[in-house]
Amino acid sequence: KNNKRYGRLEILDFYSTFEVTVFESNIEEIENILKNEASKNEAYGFLLSYKAEEGKLDSLALRSIKTLEGLQEGEIKAVKKFNAKKNTQENKDFIAEPKEFENNII
Repeated sequence: KNNKRYGRLEILDFYSTFEVTVFESNIEEIENILKNEASKNEAYGFLLSYKAEEGKLDSLALRSIKTLEGLQEGEIKAVKKFNAKKNTQENKDFIAEPKEFENNII
């Protein structure tokens, strides 16, 4: 739509496979991970945003990538944005508290 470079990333987890849109700001980071043999053996966490219509998931987009160590240190926080058209007291951006991670995450 706006001439920005993007790609699709297929992610396999323990339960399923899903496709994520990766915009220009994250493409180079993904390429570096794939080129570097040492980083292929690390675990990564992904902050994703989603779009849903009528309760059905429409798309996922990658917002940030962190190593497992970075996640344990609380470098990534969930961000929720409310519909700006609504004029209510609850209509404010907030940052959720980072979740505690178990030491035995695989």
